Amino acid sequence: MSLTGKHRSTLEAIFADPVRAGIAWRDIEALLVACGAEVGEGNGSRIRVATA
Repeated sequence: MSLTGKHRSTLEAIFADPVRAGIAWRDIEALLVACGAEVGEGNGSRIRVATA
C-alpha cells in the first residue's frame, strides 16, 4: 500500500480531534481506493465499500 502526501493529510484530517468539517468526499474515496478498497454505487446516495 502506497499513500501519497494527499492521502496522508486526508487520513490525519479524518482522525483529528475534532474532525474537520471540510473534508471532500472525493479525497476520502481516493484514500479508500489507495488502501485497496473497492468503492461502488448503492441505492440512492448510498455507496458500497468492500475490501479486497
